[in-house]
Amino acid sequence: MMRVDRSAAVLLVVLGLAACATPGPILTENVGTIRAGLGEVREQSALAFSNVNDTALQIDIARIVQGPAPNLREEDFPLAIGDEERAKWSNAFDVLDDYLAALQTLVAPERAAATSTQLDGIANHLRRANLQLPGAATAAFSTFAGALVQAKEERTATTIMRRVDPAFQEVMAGMADAIGRDDKSGLRQTVRLYWQGKLADVRASYVAITGTDAAATDRRRTVVGQFAKTMRDRDADLRDLAAMRTSMLALGAAHTAAAKGSSGDALFWIGRIGGWLDDIKTRTAAAKP
Repeated sequence: MMRVDRSAAVLLVVLGLAACATPGPILTENVGTIRAGLGEVREQSALAFSNVNDTALQIDIARIVQGPAPNLREEDFPLAIGDEERAKWSNAFDVLDDYLAALQTLVAPERAAATSTQLDGIANHLRRANLQLPGAATAAFSTFAGALVQAKEERTATTIMRRVDPAFQEVMAGMADAIGRDDKSGLRQTVRLYWQGKLADVRASYVAITGTDAAATDRRRTVVGQFAKTMRDRDADLRDLAAMRTSMLALGAAHTAAAKGSSGDALFWIGRIGGWLDDIKTRTAAAKP
């Protein structure tokens, strides 16, 4: 029922935009659909990143409690995905949302000048030397900035999206690569190696247990349970990131469909993104104590 409700909600957004638009209802409804999908991908990424860090923190706490440790140090609780890396993703989502927001206001030709100014501003923002973006997507965003400048004089959302679409696809592919094509690249590799270190810590805790009495057996049982849970957490985090990568590519497909004026295809891809978001929400809720 949740996925049906989500699709219905997106459809209501689309219909609402179409109702308020004057000369370009189909143009704006498509942009609204894509922007809704972008919001869902952003939420998906926030959950994926938080889940990695939260579950890892619990393992660090368990390790410290089992001690002994002379004192507590901040470096004993490292993040798998640090604040700097998360800020890069936030910047990328902000830029894309600004682009879609600018198009969403283009409901009449007289808005073209204001939209042109907004697109020019986004391009200039992307050219800032200190703007940090996900590494594998940096070059693609530079191409995207150039495409925005070339398309800024167009007077309808559809023509802008058509002009920009190849560069938008590069951005989606770059962000997908930043996540990683597999568990040996991008953030997926970072997370896999992070969990590899956590598993090594649990193994060390197991080896350190001596004796054959009941207390030693109980400690071993506890550590074995931690090891099994750590493997499950690792696998869940890697699945979440893989789904996030798929959502990026689906958002690109939805943008292409919208640029071609195919509302049905755009809505299909946004619905798929909503389903993957529901999946990670379900896993997140199930993992909470």
